[in-house]
Amino acid sequence: MNIQIHVLQADKRIIPLKNLLIELTNETVKKIVKYIPINNVDIIFYTNKTGTIEHLGIGGRYISKNLIMIPINPDYKDIELSLNKNLKSTLAHELYHTIRNFIPGQKRNLLNAIINEGLADHFDIEIN
Repeated sequence: MNIQIHVLQADKRIIPLKNLLIELTNETVKKIVKYIPINNVDIIFYTNKTGTIEHLGIGGRYISKNLIMIPINPDYKDIELSLNKNLKSTLAHELYHTIRNFIPGQKRNLLNAIINEGLADHFDIEIN
């Protein structure tokens, strides 16, 4: 297992959350690898209010089989509470995409997108 956690710190407001982000990510990855083979993935946390789900203060984006990005709004009221409550689900969902979205020969269409999102949500429910 080779999971790299990066907390981009150019926006200093994310620094107080760094240890919590790393701790929750490590806990979640340990649970996930018991179910699916996650390997060679960079997880990037960065400050970006517009990339988050407004009522959660966090978001998630699968980029490729080797990269997911998690935007954080450090100004969100109770961001630490939201991270404790929602980050594990976000990570499970996005990390599931790193294996499912790269099945050789899989067509990219609306039906497969719906199936992939449903499977990622179900995996989150199973893990968390």
